[in-house]
Amino acid sequence: MSRLAVWAALLGAAIVLPHLAPLDRVRPVGAAAVWASALAARAAAAIGLVLTAVICLPDTPRFAHRVRELPHQVVTGVGDTRLALGGLAFLTLTAVAHRLRACLRGARTPLRPLPLTGPGGSIVVGDREVLMAAVGWRQRSIVVSAGALAALDDDELAAGLAHEQGHIARAHHWWQASAEVCRLLARWLPGTTRAADELAFQLERAADVWAIEHDHDPVVLASAVCKAALAGPIREPDPTGGAHHLIGRSPTYAGRRVRLLLEGCPTGTRGRNLAVRTAALAMTVLITGATLTGTAHFGTTVIRCHVTATCAHPMQSAHR
Repeated sequence: MSRLAVWAALLGAAIVLPHLAPLDRVRPVGAAAVWASALAARAAAAIGLVLTAVICLPDTPRFAHRVRELPHQVVTGVGDTRLALGGLAFLTLTAVAHRLRACLRGARTPLRPLPLTGPGGSIVVGDREVLMAAVGWRQRSIVVSAGALAALDDDELAAGLAHEQGHIARAHHWWQASAEVCRLLARWLPGTTRAADELAFQLERAADVWAIEHDHDPVVLASAVCKAALAGPIREPDPTGGAHHLIGRSPTYAGRRVRLLLEGCPTGTRGRNLAVRTAALAMTVLITGATLTGTAHFGTTVIRCHVTATCAHPMQSAHR
C-alpha cells in the first residue's frame, strides 16, 4: 500500500506542477505535451479514486469493522453509495464512448458551404461572423466565412490560412480529441477545464509559430485574431471534431495570445525547452508507472475478494 501511496503522491505532483510553471514563453509543442500529460494524469487519478472507493476501500479490515458497528440504515446507505459510484463510472464511460464514436464518424462543416472556392482552396460558408477554422477529422479542410473575406485584408487572410494549415500539418485534432476524453473522465476534479483550455491555447500557439516560420508577420496574424475576437460571439467548435477556430477554443485567451504574437512568439532558450521536454517525458513515465501499479493493485484486490467469497460460500453451506 505504501508503494501505491508514493505513486499517488507523484501523480498528484504531475497534476499540480503545470499550473505553477510558466509555459507561455517556451516552445508550444513542449508546453502542450506537459498539459496533455497533466490531463492524462487527471484521468488516471479520477479512475483510481473511483476504483479505490468501489473496490479497495470496502476490502480493508478497518472499513469492515467500522461498518459492522454502524446501524442497519447507515450500512444500507454505504451500499447505495457504492452502487451510485459504480453507476456514475458507467455513465462516464458511456459519455467517453459517445465522444469516441463522434470522432470516428468525423466532423462536418456546421454551415452550408457556398458554391465557390475561397483563397488557398478553402471552403466558403455564408456567415457574417469572422470565421476561419480547420474542420473535419479524416479529411481536414479549412472553412472561411463570408464575413472573414469582407473583414480581413489579403495579408491577414493569408496569415489566418497559414495558422489553420498549421493545425492540419501538426495533426492537432488528435491532441484535442485525446484531451476531450481525459477531460470527460476527470471533469469532476478541480482544475480539469482549465488544463484542457491551456492545452488548447498551446496548440493555438503552435499553429501561430508554424505560420510565422512560413514567412508570415506575427503582427498581421495578431490583427486577424483581434478582428475575429471583436467581431462578436462565436459558436464554440466541437473539440471531438477537431475544429480549430482562428481565436482558439476559448475566446478569453485571445488577449494573452495577441500579446505573445506582438512580442514575436517567444519560444525560450534551448536549456529551458530541454527542461520542459524532460518534464513532459518524466510525467509520461510517471503516469505509465502509476497506471501499471494501480492496475496490479486493483486486480489483486478483485482476485482476493473473489477467492474469499468462493471459499466462504461452501463453509456457509456446510454450516447450514
